Amino acid sequence: QLDVPAWGDDIAQGADMGTYRGRIVGEFDEADPESIAALVRNYLYLSFGLEARVLVGAFGAEIPDAALYLALADIMDEVAGAPKGPLSDQMLCDTRAAMWAVLAQPQLRPTDRIATAQVLATFSELPVHLRRHLGPRLVQRFLSIGDIQSANALRNALARAPGDHGENLQMIEAEIALSAGDATAGETHLEEIVRDNGPMAPDALVRLINAKIASGDPVPVGLRDNAAALAFASRGTPIGAELQRVLVRTFAHEGRIGDALSELAMPQAGLSTEVQAQLQREILSLAARSAPEAAFLKAVLPGPVPLGDGAEADAVRRLIAARLLDLGLSDAARAQMSDDPSVPTVEDRLLYARAYLLEQRPDLVIGYLAGLESSEAKTLRAQAHEQAEEYRQAAQAYAELGADEARARALWRGRNWPAATAVVDGAEREAAELASANTPTPPGAVPDPGPEAPAGADPDPAATANPDPAPDDDASPSLAASRALLDDSREARRILEDLLAASRLPES
Repeated sequence: QLDVPAWGDDIAQGADMGTYRGRIVGEFDEADPESIAALVRNYLYLSFGLEARVLVGAFGAEIPDAALYLALADIMDEVAGAPKGPLSDQMLCDTRAAMWAVLAQPQLRPTDRIATAQVLATFSELPVHLRRHLGPRLVQRFLSIGDIQSANALRNALARAPGDHGENLQMIEAEIALSAGDATAGETHLEEIVRDNGPMAPDALVRLINAKIASGDPVPVGLRDNAAALAFASRGTPIGAELQRVLVRTFAHEGRIGDALSELAMPQAGLSTEVQAQLQREILSLAARSAPEAAFLKAVLPGPVPLGDGAEADAVRRLIAARLLDLGLSDAARAQMSDDPSVPTVEDRLLYARAYLLEQRPDLVIGYLAGLESSEAKTLRAQAHEQAEEYRQAAQAYAELGADEARARALWRGRNWPAATAVVDGAEREAAELASANTPTPPGAVPDPGPEAPAGADPDPAATANPDPAPDDDASPSLAASRALLDDSREARRILEDLLAASRLPES
C-alpha cells in the first residue's frame, strides 16, 4: 500500500504520466477503479497532492484505499489533515507507514514513540525528488524533539544522492544549524534561499525572520517589506498566513505595538483563532515589558483586555496589571485581574495588595496578604501598617526586612524619638535627640528617680542644712539662665535648618 518508489517512473523521462492517464477509461467508456487508483498514486509519486485529491473526489469510494491517498495528498501539500486519519497511530509501526505517520503529525512531542530506524530506511528508499520535497519537513519534526542524530541521518540520505539538491538541502542545513545554536550559519543558508527566490523562498523568509526575532537581532526593513508583499500576494493560503504572522511579530518586536495590533486585525490575514490569540498575548507581553507609556496604554485601555484561559494568558494578564500599577492606575489593574474568574493565586494576591495600597485601603492589603511570608509580601504588609498609622508594627516589620531607612521613617512618623536616634545619623539624629529632649513625659508615667543612695548612708549635709529657698515667683531669670536659653534656641534652630537642608527637594 505504501510502496511509493513503485508508483511512477524516472521524472527525468517525463514520469510517463500519459500512460497512467490513458488507462483510466476502459471498454464501453467506463472508468476503471484500479486504473484511477494507479493514476492517483502516480500523482502522489510526483508530489502532486492537489491533483490526487481532485481525482479521488471525482470518483469517491470507488477507489481502493481512498482515505490513505487523501492523507498522503495532504502531506505532499502541507495541508493539515484529519486528526484521526489512517496514519494517525502508525509512528511506532515497523513498516513504511511510520515515516508517513511522522509527517502527518502537526508536530511531534518528546514523549512520542517512533520507529526511527524504519523512518530513516523509508526516507532513504524514496526517489530523490521526494527526498528533496519531504526532507526539510521531516528534519524539522525530529529537531523539534531534540533528535539531532536522526536529523543528520536524514540530511546525509539526501546529500549522498546524485545531483544538485539546491534549496532543499540548504533548508535542511539551516534547520540543523539553528537547532545546534549556530544562528550565523543557519541564517546564512536561509538568506541564500530567500535571495534565490525559488519555491522555498517564502518558507525560508518565515524561518529567517523567526530566527532573528529569537536571537534578539533587528529584522532588516527589506525582509519585513518582502514578507508584507508576499503575505498580500499569498493571502488565503497557509504560507500567506505564516507570512502575516511573522509580519505581526516583526512590528511587535520593533516596538510598533499599534501597527502589530492593526496587522493582526486585518480581515485577510487568514490566521486561525488560536494563532490570533497567541499573537495578541505576545504583543501585549512586549507592550507591558518595554513599550513606551503611551503605546502601552493605547493597547490596553479601556480594559480589561480579554486574554482567555491558561497559564500563558494568566502570565500576560499579570504583566499588564503590574505595568498599570507602576503607572498608578489601580482601578484598571484590578479590572484586568478580575477578568480571570478563577481563585487568585499567590501572584494575583500580591498584585491586588499593591492595587489596594495605592487606593489607601490598608485593611484590604493585609487581608490579601494573609499567610504570605515572601519578602514582597512582608514589604507590602509593612507599608500597609504604616499607611494605617500603625507605626510600631511597621517599624518592627521593616526591622525584620533589614530596611533601615523605612524603619527610621516609621519611627519618626510614630514619634518614637529614642528608637529613631539609634537608627539615623547626621542631621536626622540631632533632630531626633532634640525632639526626645523636648518631648513631655506622657501622662501617668513615673519619671526615672535616678540612682538610689546606698542603704544606711547619711544624708547630704548640704542638702539638709541649707535647703534651697522657695522660688520667688516674681524673681526675674538670671542673665546666665537667659543666655543659656538663647544658646539652646540657637542650637535648636541650627539643627532644624540642617534637617530642612538635608530634606530639601531638588530644584526642577
